Amino acid sequence: MRSHRPPHSCTVSPWRGFTLIEVLVVIALLGILAAFAVPSLQTYLDRSRVRSFSNDLFASLQYAKAEALARGGNVSICPNLDPATSAGCNSTVATANDKFVTCGPKYFSDGWKITAAGKIIRTSQQPLPDGLSVCLNGNGSASRSIDLDRLGRPVEPYVGLAIIGQTTCRNIRIYASGLITLFPENQSKLTSTGQCQIIL
Repeated sequence: MRSHRPPHSCTVSPWRGFTLIEVLVVIALLGILAAFAVPSLQTYLDRSRVRSFSNDLFASLQYAKAEALARGGNVSICPNLDPATSAGCNSTVATANDKFVTCGPKYFSDGWKITAAGKIIRTSQQPLPDGLSVCLNGNGSASRSIDLDRLGRPVEPYVGLAIIGQTTCRNIRIYASGLITLFPENQSKLTSTGQCQIIL
C-alpha cells in the first residue's frame, strides 16, 4: 500500500524588507516636512511667549490702576531691580549703558514690582522670556517707571509699552484718561526695523 505524502508547500513570510530607494524616499519626505514645520513651530512659540508676557503685564497695570484709585495716591510699576533692598521705584533716566535700559531684552528682565508710598504692594518674578524685549515710551521724561496718579491716570501724558518678539509683537497703551489698552495681535505689526507699529 502506497503512502500518500502531502504535496510540498512553500509559505511566503508576510514580512518584507524595505529597499534602499524606499528608505531614501521616506527620508527625503521627512526632510521636506521638517523644513516647513520647524519655522511654523518657532513662530507659534514666539507668539505664545509674547501673548503670555503681554497679558501678565497688562493685568499688573490694571491692578496698579485699581490700587491707585483705592488708595487715593500715586502708584508706580517698575523693573524689579533689587526686591530685597529697594522698595521704591527708581525714576532716574536710563541710559544705554544702564543694565535696566528702557528698551531691550534687559528691561523687566527680572520681573517687575508695584509700589505705593515707597512700599512694595505686589511683585512679579516672571523673567522676560528669551528672545523678547520690552520698550517703554512716553511724552515726558524717559524714566524706568510707569507712574499713575490717584485717579489712575499716567503722570506722563502718554505711555506706551511694546513687547517685541522675533516674529510678532503686542502694544499696550496708557492714555491720559487712564484707559489701559492691550492691542490685539492683528493690530500690532513688527516692522523691518524692529519696532512694533499699531495698525488701526
